[in-house]
Amino acid sequence: MARKNLTQEVIIAATLKLIEEKGSITTLNFREIARELGCAHTSLYNFFPSYQMLLMEAARTIILDMRGTLSAESRALVADGTYENPVIAYIGCVVAYALMHRGWYRFLWMDNFDMDINEVLKDQPRPEHFLLNRMREVYGNKLTEDEALMRLTIGHGFMHGELCKFLSQRNEETDAQLFTKRILTHVRWLLNYKS
Repeated sequence: MARKNLTQEVIIAATLKLIEEKGSITTLNFREIARELGCAHTSLYNFFPSYQMLLMEAARTIILDMRGTLSAESRALVADGTYENPVIAYIGCVVAYALMHRGWYRFLWMDNFDMDINEVLKDQPRPEHFLLNRMREVYGNKLTEDEALMRLTIGHGFMHGELCKFLSQRNEETDAQLFTKRILTHVRWLLNYKS
C-alpha cells in the first residue's frame, strides 16, 4: 500500500482484522500489521508513536463499536419481544457480541499487554452506570441507585467471568446458544428478575 493511502483508520482496521483472525494479540506486532497493509513497518510510526498507542486506539474503536451496536440492538430486541427489558437485552447483546467477535473480546479483557484499559475507557461510562437508569425503571424506581448499581455490578461481573471461561475453553459447555441461555438465566436471578 502506498504511504499516501495510509491513515490511522486504515491501520486500525487492519489491526482489528488481524486480532479477529488470530483470536488474540499474542503474536501480533507492527511488522505483521505492515505486512497486512503492504508497507514498511516504519511507516506505521508516522501515525502511531508506539505499538501500545495503536493498541489503545484499536481498543477504543472496539469499545465504541460495541457500545453503539449493543445500544441499538438491545432496543430493537426489546421492541420485538425477544427480551423482556432493556437490561437483560443489553447483557444478551454483550454475550452475542463477544461470541461473534471472540478475538476482540479476548484482546480487551483477557490478553496481557502493557495498557491501562481504564485509560481507554476514561470517557466511557462503565456498563453498570450506563444501565443504571434502565435498571431502576425496570423496578418501577423502587430500587435505590446503590441497590441497582450493586445488582448490575454483580450481574455484569458474573457475565464477564463466564464469558472469559467460555472463550478460554475452561468450562464443559461448548454450545454457544445453551451457554447464552444459561448466562441469561443466572443474570436474571442475580438481578432478581422474574423470567
